[in-house]
Amino acid sequence: MKLTLFNNKKGLIHGPDPKRLGCDLGGVLRIGKTEIKLAQGEDSIMPMLFQGSTGNYPATFTAENGEIYTIEKVA
Repeated sequence: MKLTLFNNKKGLIHGPDPKRLGCDLGGVLRIGKTEIKLAQGEDSIMPMLFQGSTGNYPATFTAENGEIYTIEKVA
């Protein structure tokens, strides 16, 4: 999957591989209470989230430069 960030400080996670996540910027992705550190230009292994429970969770990405992006609808 890829985390795409937009100029309006929003982001979107998309793509076919749910086990890997990459982003063009380094920073920390927070999905619910889980934090995932992302390195610029490298794929990170996605941890098991929420012990398999389902639902919608708040998500943000804080870039290394301090900018915060709201990630749209994470399920």
